[in-house]
Amino acid sequence: MKNSAHNPGQSLVEFSLTISLFLLIVLVFIDLGRAIYYYSALNNAIREGARQATVSRYTNASLRQTKIRETVLAYAISVPLAANDISVYCDQNPSNLDNPCTNYVTVAAQVRFAPVTFFLAQIVGSGNMLSLNAESTMQMTPYGKYE
Repeated sequence: MKNSAHNPGQSLVEFSLTISLFLLIVLVFIDLGRAIYYYSALNNAIREGARQATVSRYTNASLRQTKIRETVLAYAISVPLAANDISVYCDQNPSNLDNPCTNYVTVAAQVRFAPVTFFLAQIVGSGNMLSLNAESTMQMTPYGKYE
């Protein structure tokens, strides 16, 4: 027996409700993927900057800061990172003129990530932006090259 009642509008309403929810979930996953990529790329760039700092010896502190920041920026592909977002710390020994950084060097950076979905950062509890932080500490090598 055939059902004579035909409701074409019901399937359209159901489709519109489900597709909006599906697209919202897809956008949240895309945003989470972008945030994870930025975090991973930032950690890799900071690690390479710390490695650059440990294998190179700089007698000039401003040259050391500049070279390390250039290295981090070169490895931070598509991450919105500025040079003044990068911090370089080392234990300084003013008596050692060859290399003022004697034991350890720490490179750190912070990036503000703006998700496309407006409520993603609010769910985490950080306002409208997510703060992505990375830090790497490495021991100085005694056999570094002089620059």
